[in-house]
Amino acid sequence: MRPTARPFVALEPLEPRALLAADLTGAFATLVSASIPSGSTQSLVINVNNPTLEAAKGTARVDFFFSADDQKSDDDIPIGSGKLSGKIAPGATAPKTFKVTLPTNLVAGTGRIIALLDAGGTFAEADETNNTVVSEEITVTQPDYDLHATFGEVKFPTAVVSGVAVKGTAKVLLSNVGTAQLGKKQSVNVKVYLRPADALDDSTDVLVSPADAKAIVINNLKGGATKNVVVKIALGAGQPIGGYKLVTVIDDGNALAETDETNNTTIADVPAAITVAEAFVDLNMTAASTTFGGSTVGNTSGKGSVTLVNNGNVPAAGTVNIEFFATTNGTIDGNAILIGQANPTNVSLKPGASKAYAVNLAAPLVGDDTVYQIVARMTPVTGITDTNSANDTHTAGSVTVTEAPRFMTPLGDAITFTQTGFSDGSNQYGGTTVESGNWADNKGHTGQYSYTCISVFVIASPGNKIGSFILTSNDAAFATLNLICTFKGTRPAHADGRTMNLAQKSLGTGKVTVVFSGGPGDTREGTFQLV
Repeated sequence: MRPTARPFVALEPLEPRALLAADLTGAFATLVSASIPSGSTQSLVINVNNPTLEAAKGTARVDFFFSADDQKSDDDIPIGSGKLSGKIAPGATAPKTFKVTLPTNLVAGTGRIIALLDAGGTFAEADETNNTVVSEEITVTQPDYDLHATFGEVKFPTAVVSGVAVKGTAKVLLSNVGTAQLGKKQSVNVKVYLRPADALDDSTDVLVSPADAKAIVINNLKGGATKNVVVKIALGAGQPIGGYKLVTVIDDGNALAETDETNNTTIADVPAAITVAEAFVDLNMTAASTTFGGSTVGNTSGKGSVTLVNNGNVPAAGTVNIEFFATTNGTIDGNAILIGQANPTNVSLKPGASKAYAVNLAAPLVGDDTVYQIVARMTPVTGITDTNSANDTHTAGSVTVTEAPRFMTPLGDAITFTQTGFSDGSNQYGGTTVESGNWADNKGHTGQYSYTCISVFVIASPGNKIGSFILTSNDAAFATLNLICTFKGTRPAHADGRTMNLAQKSLGTGKVTVVFSGGPGDTREGTFQLV
């Protein structure tokens, strides 16, 4: 049996239906005050309306803007936000109050306040295009705020070395020279710049205060009041050489609309100028003196002293030569006589520091009284580049040097002879050379000497010993000298020594005869000195 066919049923499509949703719109309940001071806080009432059949429930954010016109745009200035909460019944209107604060940088002029209902998109609304609420035109007034700054104490070097970073502080006195008191949350930035001394504007200013410095809080600063601000300043090592001025600029971002915007830049009076200079050392000999006084005898020992000052801007560390010269014309030339030196001398002086250095001196040898100018000179040797050699010498005064007594010495020592008596009882013969050598005196004369024993004594009848001292000169012009012979014996009878002053004798090949008396076993030592 064949199956029975089932009846066919036709289905009709459902009628499309929109999902129900609330909708937020509104208007300012009352006119915003026609005149509002910048920086002031205002209470605004918006009548929020839900024209739909669904209740508006939940929380939505409301953003407020100040606009130059009646259209919301990206350049509008945010002035606050608020919350829209609770329930608005279908078709109902609810007044909502919000507080906003106009920025202090709003300058006087006209504009409007714009509110965006449900700025965060919390509600799924039936119409998302009607959330903008625009006030009527209002006038923004500008209170009499006027900031001005002056420099106080500046702790920063006026002379800076190129290539060296420096730090310091500057006190800035920030004043409200207007009549209106600032708001509760007012702050402005305070910046310090270095400006080239010949600059006509701020185009080449260099910021020396921290770039990330926080704004200075000046809450409630009354008209006529002042706030002291200490600003850290630092200059890097790469600053070009030249002269600069410190400049402070306050509120350069115009965080506050002021009655006078032209007086926010001030050039420092103290320090009036800052110089960035190339590093250099200048050793200056500022003083020189000797212990000779107004006159001294030739070859007299003395002391010299010089004072060196580092007039440079970096430390001086190294060695120098310090020399003293005696000169008849005040000039260190080929005729100047070196009378003392300290070579080398260690020097370590900070900029501006000074130190005295001592030098051993010996007055020049003269044949006749001579007046000398004593001149000291400093010459760098290692580690120091002196940029000004013109101040490296100094006169230590004048001195009259008189002729020194003559004295004679062989090869730097006194002429000493030793003669020992014979004790074998026999007659002794003379003619034995006991001492000989070369001599020189302090005048530059030279010659030879010898001492010879020419007679002896007999034990049974002690007699005289006779010695002769022969002087010869290599200088024919050197005619006469006084000869002093000092003799001491080892025998007790002669332990006190004997001194004989001889008459003036002629040199050349002449003989000076010296007579000694004594006995066997005596040892006689004598010193001859030409004076």
